[in-house]
Amino acid sequence: MLLFALSTSADAAQPAAAQPAAVACLPLAPRSGADQDAMVARPGRYCAVQDFRQLQLSGGGHSGPRYGHDLLAVNGGDVTIDLQQHTLHTAARSHGVYLAAAANRGQAERGGVEYGTSSRNVTVRNGVIESDGDAAVVMAGPNSQILNNTMGARLRRLK
Repeated sequence: MLLFALSTSADAAQPAAAQPAAVACLPLAPRSGADQDAMVARPGRYCAVQDFRQLQLSGGGHSGPRYGHDLLAVNGGDVTIDLQQHTLHTAARSHGVYLAAAANRGQAERGGVEYGTSSRNVTVRNGVIESDGDAAVVMAGPNSQILNNTMGARLRRLK
């Protein structure tokens, strides 16, 4: 014989178990209208709030962006970037995402910016990363990953 006991009011009066607090998502957007770039330098969770679109500029003796420019540079570790289905579209001479590699006795210098040795545990997810020619993603660091992104290259037609 099985006996079941049901309790109604005593269990209902108990407080619900505490839920873990959601990690705040810091907004991530381009720094300026022309370059459409951003740099992440501190650990945390970042969420894109808009597309990053960088056009190839030329004419009148000017061209840009400079070779090797990055739309999204990550200088540090323990970073999660959620693109939230936004697009990083780079011009022919730019990288979409650049995770700095540690080199040169623990420091790497690129384009006048010094990068540290803690470029690890970086995740970039949930977006579209397009490149017109240069690398869409350059990553060097332990435990770093690209998750659930659509990667693409757009090639120009030859005339």
